[in-house]
Amino acid sequence: MSSNSFTIKFPAKPKSLNSLQTTAASFKLVELTPDLAKIIEAKDEDALKNITIRGKANDEAVLCTRTTTYSLRTVQLSNSFLVITGENAGSASSKDHVIRDTITELVELVPAVPKLDRLAGLLRKNAYRAEEDGSDEDEDTQQRPAKRRRFTYNQVRGLVQASDVELERGLREKRVLRMDGYLQPLPSTELTKIISYILTLIPKHSWQPSAVPLAKLSSELLYEYEVPKPITRQVCEWFGLVEGDEGKEKWALNQEKVVTEVGLGVLQRLCADEAKPEKDILIEWKDLVGDQFESVVRMDLLEGNFIDIADPQYASRIGPRFKYFPASDLPAVPAERFKDLFLTKTSWKGSELTPFLQDIAVEKKERDRLLMKFTRTTTDASGTVWFSSRAKY
Repeated sequence: MSSNSFTIKFPAKPKSLNSLQTTAASFKLVELTPDLAKIIEAKDEDALKNITIRGKANDEAVLCTRTTTYSLRTVQLSNSFLVITGENAGSASSKDHVIRDTITELVELVPAVPKLDRLAGLLRKNAYRAEEDGSDEDEDTQQRPAKRRRFTYNQVRGLVQASDVELERGLREKRVLRMDGYLQPLPSTELTKIISYILTLIPKHSWQPSAVPLAKLSSELLYEYEVPKPITRQVCEWFGLVEGDEGKEKWALNQEKVVTEVGLGVLQRLCADEAKPEKDILIEWKDLVGDQFESVVRMDLLEGNFIDIADPQYASRIGPRFKYFPASDLPAVPAERFKDLFLTKTSWKGSELTPFLQDIAVEKKERDRLLMKFTRTTTDASGTVWFSSRAKY
């Protein structure tokens, strides 16, 4: 036997059931994505700390890096693998090697949509209310509303299955404030009012939209409209870029984002209960954003938040009629999402349907797979492709 040879053997038979439970090994073989492989090979401790498995005990686990969420899929292997270590598992120099486990499946990592829908449930009762801000600590406790459970960022981070970057983006998109260390959604009605105040103040003071003085804006909003300064800063960060030294910061607002938010408010107010013609929506929308920003207004900014319920047979004559229908209110589970979509409209154009799938399918390939699974297509005389449901609801 050469000096490089070694013996492979099975582990010693345990003397008791408890011994079996403590000595049994369980290994998983994980196929890394190129990005994950680079992180591990670089041995960057900060990056490695951000690789975590997230979810509650009854959730389907996901793996998160700092920027990406991956679902874990199990794939059966055609050939088994043996996991072999030295007889002393902590020593690499042992000549006797022991079979610790047999692997018959591989865990694949697939980029997944972050599961941010849980945010709404966690924070539903914690919406920011201006009347509670700065309330008297000595107020009679019987006059206060029932105490709500409040959540910090770290608490939500442990409960929501999303990477840190995706969670931060989700909190911004859902307009969640950080007030005194706690997370509080800002109601859309309050946000629309704040934006309308801002759009009034910018032309009033002849400020350039690319360089609005944050300190002056914050003071104006506080003294004229009683908007707390921490809220003004966070709203500005949601809708643009804040740069500069403290006290001299400038806000470059993102005009499309600001105008879109106003449009969503108009859509929700006008079209929640009944459909409205496009021209009615555009007239009010342009009126609210003012002359300086009306050129930015266009309906495609609101995609994924409305449906056209006009009968295609008469659409060319009467034009589209839009009803408020936000994708954010639809189920996150694909089967339930398609059920709701097709109960709302029996047939959809591809351009209409796609905006309602983007938040449940990261890649186009995944969206195409969902369309093949849940829909069938027909082409009309004009060459337009229509999607209808495979299932009968």
